[in-house]
Amino acid sequence: MYHVVDRIRASTAAATTPNIDDRAVHVSLMDFSPVTADEVANILSKSPAKQCQLDPAPTWLVKNASDVLAPVIAAVCNASFEQRKFPSSCKTAIVRPLHKKRILLNQMIPAPIDPSPT
Repeated sequence: MYHVVDRIRASTAAATTPNIDDRAVHVSLMDFSPVTADEVANILSKSPAKQCQLDPAPTWLVKNASDVLAPVIAAVCNASFEQRKFPSSCKTAIVRPLHKKRILLNQMIPAPIDPSPT
């Protein structure tokens, strides 16, 4: 699988960085209602017990300590709404490309990338 990624990187290495213009947003994002600790606790209780390596604490711990953490999470969310800022530390993601594959003669052959919708 990694050879496919290496080939894509090699073929795009000389490409210039794309220029991405800001888009006008026609919906106001100024009308957030403050979130309550009860709402956060409810969301935590319904959340699956999955986690990511970027999570600072295991999900099971966050869920088990929701009575203590829900007010803190609510305060962070409400401060973010009021200040119209999102913490930079929360703007990180791990992106793993998923490749479509075909099995041909017992070998994994990468499927061609088709940008058109199916």
